[in-house]
Amino acid sequence: MNESPTQNETSSLLPQQNFGTIFAISAPSGCGKTTVLNIVLNELPEISRSVSVNTRAKRPGEIDGVDYIFVSPEQFDLWLAEGRFIEHVEIYGTKRGILKDTLFDSVKAGVDIVCIIDIRGVTLLKSLFAEHVVSIFLLPPSLDELQKRLQHRAADSQKEMEIRSSQAASEIEGSVGYDYCLMNDDLEKCAQKLKGIFIKERNKRRAKSRESANFDVSSTLYQATAKIGE
Repeated sequence: MNESPTQNETSSLLPQQNFGTIFAISAPSGCGKTTVLNIVLNELPEISRSVSVNTRAKRPGEIDGVDYIFVSPEQFDLWLAEGRFIEHVEIYGTKRGILKDTLFDSVKAGVDIVCIIDIRGVTLLKSLFAEHVVSIFLLPPSLDELQKRLQHRAADSQKEMEIRSSQAASEIEGSVGYDYCLMNDDLEKCAQKLKGIFIKERNKRRAKSRESANFDVSSTLYQATAKIGE
């Protein structure tokens, strides 16, 4: 007589845990993406934030480990050589990257996570996680307004501001492939629209997961019953 399946054998038949959603946000520098995102995450604390590694100096008010993980260029290069980044880029002379472990562990654990990432990074995430990625691009009201914001921020040298401004037009052109585009012409309104996207996508994906889980559970129970009866 065949023995009943062990606990490990039975658990292996259960549906796999649902993946989390990656909300990938891009915007030209100075568009206010960090400020908008902070407002939303304060209202949706269940969504985690992927903290990027950055080699630039901290700006006033930024907190190491919260806004970015600030490291030296030498430390960044060491982690890069060790293969610790899922995505990395050098922009405006600054190196920035997203750690593999942070992102993969969150998604596999079913945690919804937000990351600020450029267009190339979004393309990579889509290739790795497919439908589990929602891409969102924040637009400035105009390039002139973006230039004013960069000047008002006064966090960069004149040369850096010129580089950021020249890159903004090409970044905006690349936004056509994103799932959502939002104009940040009003901080609070933009934050509420972004929050609405988060809620809509989470609800849609959870409903889809429940439908899939219901089907998988029926199949699982049939398989487990058949195996016990062998």
